[in-house]
Amino acid sequence: MKLSRVLSLGTVLSCALLAEEPVLRVGIMTDTHIKTTRESCSLVQSALELFKEQKADLVINVGDIADLHYPEGYRHYRDIFNETFPQDKPKEIYIYANHDTINQPDWDTAFAAVKELLQVPHHPRDQLEINGCFFLIFPQRIDVEDYENAIKEASAKYPGQPVFVIDHVPPYDTTRNSLVWGDYRRRQILDRYPQAVHISGHTHNSLRNEMCIWQGNFTCVNAGCLQSWGGSLVGTAPTSKKSDEVLIMEVFSHKIDFRRFSLADKKEFLADKLWSVPWPFDKATAPYSMAARKAKAPRPQFPAGAKISVTPDSTGAGLTLQFPYAHDPDSVEVYKIEISHQEADGSWVVFTRQDIQADFYLPPPQRPGQQTHAFNAGYFAAGKTYRFLVTPIDFFGNEGASLQAEAAVSNVEQGEVVYESSRPMQELPFLSGLSDGSPLPLVDGFYHHKSGNARLVLPDNVWAGPAKTRFRFTIDMEMKQPGPGQWTLVLRNPVPLTNANARIYTPPGESGIQRYVIDFRKRGEDYNYYFLIREGNAGFVQFKYVKIERFP
Repeated sequence: MKLSRVLSLGTVLSCALLAEEPVLRVGIMTDTHIKTTRESCSLVQSALELFKEQKADLVINVGDIADLHYPEGYRHYRDIFNETFPQDKPKEIYIYANHDTINQPDWDTAFAAVKELLQVPHHPRDQLEINGCFFLIFPQRIDVEDYENAIKEASAKYPGQPVFVIDHVPPYDTTRNSLVWGDYRRRQILDRYPQAVHISGHTHNSLRNEMCIWQGNFTCVNAGCLQSWGGSLVGTAPTSKKSDEVLIMEVFSHKIDFRRFSLADKKEFLADKLWSVPWPFDKATAPYSMAARKAKAPRPQFPAGAKISVTPDSTGAGLTLQFPYAHDPDSVEVYKIEISHQEADGSWVVFTRQDIQADFYLPPPQRPGQQTHAFNAGYFAAGKTYRFLVTPIDFFGNEGASLQAEAAVSNVEQGEVVYESSRPMQELPFLSGLSDGSPLPLVDGFYHHKSGNARLVLPDNVWAGPAKTRFRFTIDMEMKQPGPGQWTLVLRNPVPLTNANARIYTPPGESGIQRYVIDFRKRGEDYNYYFLIREGNAGFVQFKYVKIERFP
């Protein structure tokens, strides 16, 4: 009888916990990038309607509200908010970030105007307590001393409780893309405060990416975006993908749940993989630590008998690879593709790596079931055979078994060679900064790039031709980057500031010689590009070969 009674009480307690209502429900969106028209606020409107349906007590926009500082856009946003919530309005938090300052004389002027136009109920740096939950509000540019003092004081005032830090920029090396777009100072501070639950935007992710939640010495969640995202892909300029995803955060006495929704149908997705953070926080058992998830996740695997199909373009413009999905499509983030050429002694040497985005971000009915990727002819020489290795990688870095194929290249499209050099280290200046600048120092034959911006200046007149002229830029380079940092590579025209390609990420560590090919049409007749290496950490780079071709 005693055992029966204990079981009954346990069942009652379990049911009570399951039925427990959250003490706070929060609708979270970020990087809405509205423009001047009401139509540009359509996703914001859908998000607000969802938050109303979900009975949100608080609505947060984590920054980059508008694409530029658009007074008309802010007015439309406020009108839509008031129409959606004519009565019983939820509390509101807006984070002041960079895009809302563009076209304004300074940040203070921009933020004052945003506050008035959007009727923001708080200051850029503020705090809010609602239903016993405490929120710290920070603008993108933080005062480091104030940042730490505020978190320290809140942690002391609310012992054992979560302190929600709402902040556009993620801490460095936490959620996805924060290696390049995150902030090291924030990470150093937050590492000292286990009660912190940091919620960010800025990096433009899909919420189907499991690395949008992270735990180490504290908890970090990235809210994705309501605009477009590309991803950080080694060796590949990613394509832009639209996002319509938002979060509902539910705060309970013993946990914090983050539910993911698509605004296409206003339904929750991946509910079976609910992000649920137990509370109080315990680093030793934190379920979203990188180490715990990497150890637990099964390695992705291709189906038995899977093969790579390699199809050469009939005009010699390149090769196209096609292969089936590895399992599980919800968990594979990228496919790493390495191309090798054969040396005189018969050995195969990898000379380029391109990661391609897996289709995890698509709803399952929209996934075609196979991946396709085209390689530009600039990677190949006619009459040679190449080896292709495709490896699936999950969100946590686990690699599955690879597929392999070989293919001979019979012909290669070629343009007019306007510049070619096997001695770019001697012929082309490599300068610090985006203009003027000093030559970077040489260490054992490598340039020492101390992070930030550095540019390889190309000869005058190599980009001659009318607007829309097609060019192909090919560069072989070797990099040594200690730690996890990665650089990004673009061809840039300085005025007006325009990149020829989306950011290409370099591999971390020692890369060996890697080839990068950028094939593009220039936008203006007077455009004159340099090759820019930026972001990441300090490291070393050596340029081996440069070629520029122009096509009719």
